[in-house]
Amino acid sequence: MQTAFRAALCLLVSAAIVACGSEPSDTARVEPMGPDSEQATASQALVDVPAIAGIHFVPATPLAGRTAQAQVTLAESDVGKHGSGRDVEFSFEWTLEGKTLPAVGRSVDLSQAKPGERLQVTVTPRVARTRGTPLSHAVRLASAPPRVLGVSFVPAQGLTANAHVEARPIVEDGDIHRTSHRFQWIVNGQRQSVYEADFSTEGLRRGDEIQVEVVAYTAGSSSDAFLSDAIVLANAPPVMVPRPLGFDEAGVVDTRLEAVDPDGDAPLQFALIAGPEGLALSRTGQLTWPDAHTKPGHHVVEVAIRDTLGAERKSRFALDVGSPAAPAR
Repeated sequence: MQTAFRAALCLLVSAAIVACGSEPSDTARVEPMGPDSEQATASQALVDVPAIAGIHFVPATPLAGRTAQAQVTLAESDVGKHGSGRDVEFSFEWTLEGKTLPAVGRSVDLSQAKPGERLQVTVTPRVARTRGTPLSHAVRLASAPPRVLGVSFVPAQGLTANAHVEARPIVEDGDIHRTSHRFQWIVNGQRQSVYEADFSTEGLRRGDEIQVEVVAYTAGSSSDAFLSDAIVLANAPPVMVPRPLGFDEAGVVDTRLEAVDPDGDAPLQFALIAGPEGLALSRTGQLTWPDAHTKPGHHVVEVAIRDTLGAERKSRFALDVGSPAAPAR
């Protein structure tokens, strides 16, 4: 009886096992679950993030007032694994004197920085969502050399022969030191021995071209030479030659006015604009006043002289009847 009960119990247990549908042990799968599994995956991925071998700046010593860029080099052993770094991303954190800059990416704007301040960048590599080990690089900013952006001239236009022109450089200076300049003037392609901001056009003529080359200096640095655009001298009006105007024994004015043209134009034409009654002026400059002796006193005369291209200059002088005449001017 006892033996029969045990046999029935064994049959019941065997039936229960079959009903559960158990699979053979050689086809069972175990999948990691929960936080431990995620940590294991991240740890495995971290191994594949390349190491940063070095960081260098471009330029090597960044300049205050300019921009700088960070270049990242991967470890040689990792380059082959990551297609020369094509699948690696980098994040950049820039600081100046310990304060975070609003820079994003490899470049940083240093327009508000000062020479001597400490610039640092921290670069972190990343593959997919996995971050690698960050690396930092720091350097002190140097003074930026000045840059000549242009040159303005005074007068800005209408420059002629026998005049003066002043060059005024437009300079971008990244330093706080005062900027000085060196000038060299050039006439028709020939360098002149004039090294000041002011230049005289005496002896030149209409159509001549002048330029100026400027170099700017600050403490310890200088700019590249900047060559201005050419200024073409315009036509210059004639100039009256001062000379005494007298009367003959009969008290008659009969004299010739003289003028010169800076550009060598000839012949020049004269015209009377204002003067006492009876005074006459020919186109060639012959001034006559037959009855001057009948009109004593101080008389103002105004004449115009014109060159062959129409450039005109007015001149005034006085005629004093009864005393020596004042020279023309």
